[in-house]
Amino acid sequence: MLAAEGHVHKRQRRVATPAFSIQNLRALVPLVFSKGEELRDKWMDIIRAAEEDQEPSEEQNSRQVEIDVCHWISRATFDVIGLAGKSC
Repeated sequence: MLAAEGHVHKRQRRVATPAFSIQNLRALVPLVFSKGEELRDKWMDIIRAAEEDQEPSEEQNSRQVEIDVCHWISRATFDVIGLAGKSC
């Protein structure tokens, strides 16, 4: 659809538009929220694991965990797209 032009693009857009109706988008809200909660849980697991690996003698303020948010958001987005396509 991104590379289509003219009549082909118009036809593809007409076929795809019903999938983006307000009713269909509302039906996807629980899916997106559930994936968001799953992502939160994964990040919490990463934080807990990093805290367990640190020495008890280290200062409380020096405990930092780096999470590549772009990487994890991309994964979650692809999961949502795949699950949404499967449910249609």
